Amino acid sequence: MTTKPKTLAQLRSSIASLKIEIAEVAAAGLPAAECEAALVEVLNQAQATHRRMIEAAATALATGDLPSFGLLTDYASNRTGALIEFAIGMAVAAHGTNAIVAAAKAEADKLPGVSLRLPAAEKRQRLDDLRRELYEFELEDEALCESTGTARRADCNPAAALGIPPDVAEEFDLMGAK
Repeated sequence: MTTKPKTLAQLRSSIASLKIEIAEVAAAGLPAAECEAALVEVLNQAQATHRRMIEAAATALATGDLPSFGLLTDYASNRTGALIEFAIGMAVAAHGTNAIVAAAKAEADKLPGVSLRLPAAEKRQRLDDLRRELYEFELEDEALCESTGTARRADCNPAAALGIPPDVAEEFDLMGAK
């Protein structure tokens, strides 16, 4: 939590700093391990699509049941993107999840990354905390503007300008700085 500002200038400086910090946290990427786990899950799902279609073909070949074989064409023709899913599943099955992840990691090492990485839950919590703090400062800014006759900031939060209490502003997603 930021030190409580004492003057209007300090308060406005703190508001500007909090907005920058909120933008930085909002832009934070997931930790590499979480990204890798999500990639593995997607690749495994792609392989599952491929396996289901192979199983349908195997059933048709083993039983001579042409309607089972028809499941392949029915599946492909009745679902948008099914052939693409099947093709991706074939590629994953052919190359293997580990090889694809390793290749992706090698390419990722060549690219610029983000400077801040946070687990999803921590990112959400930090953003919520920062937005609450920002809203409190914006309420103080509005109160000071009213009591001193100082001009309102051009980027003031309309909810704070109306004096909406923090709990209500939070409940109705009015805290701003998204």
